[in-house]
Amino acid sequence: MTTKASAQTLKRPQDTGHPFDIDVETLVALYPPNEEPTPVPLYQVERLRESMWMLATFFERRLDVVLGDNNNVYCYDANGELITVAPDVFIAFGVQNRDESLWDGSYFVGRDGRPSPIFVMEIGSESTWANDLTDKMDMYAGMGVPEYWLLDVTGGRWYKFPLKGYRLVDDVYVEIEMTNLADGSTRGHSESLGLDLCWEDGDIRLYDPATCGYLLNRKETQSALEAAEVENARLRALLAERE
Repeated sequence: MTTKASAQTLKRPQDTGHPFDIDVETLVALYPPNEEPTPVPLYQVERLRESMWMLATFFERRLDVVLGDNNNVYCYDANGELITVAPDVFIAFGVQNRDESLWDGSYFVGRDGRPSPIFVMEIGSESTWANDLTDKMDMYAGMGVPEYWLLDVTGGRWYKFPLKGYRLVDDVYVEIEMTNLADGSTRGHSESLGLDLCWEDGDIRLYDPATCGYLLNRKETQSALEAAEVENARLRALLAERE
């Protein structure tokens, strides 16, 4: 299936030379787009935090990567008009001055050469699912975001599918091939991240083909640290007995 951007799709952002010295009132007036209600379901917040934690851990040694969650992303289109959108999760590569990139909690495409996000994920909820499938998809295509992912942790209550990815090909989003496994899980490969995104009974998992293993989530990481502490204590006690 091919999903095309509508005739209203925004043109690709260009280097217009704008310094982004914008007053607060102007920024506030731009958001939220279409008066979109703020998503508040607890399950959405929990999955958002979990996915961000795993991605932040995976990319923590790369100083050119910016991760955002529910941050406003601003850019100028080819007509010089300022536009904005707030992805649930976005990732941008090749960013200089990473620590200064989220100015006032916002990311400005083109400022100091900052690129558009390379990856965006939206998490479905009652107040956002329709916009995720229409206006936001068109906007991300117009911004040139290479990959757009939709996660429905309910298994399909909002999007009618648990997980699906789209790759931008000639300004058109084309569905990424997804694999449905016998255990009910769904997975697809993100070329942008070099990872497989997996939906498993409501949980988002990230699989690294390079290591043939899943990235540890927070609970697994904590368990591994506790096990290591227990083993270290055992070895210290053993050494003490031999002295």
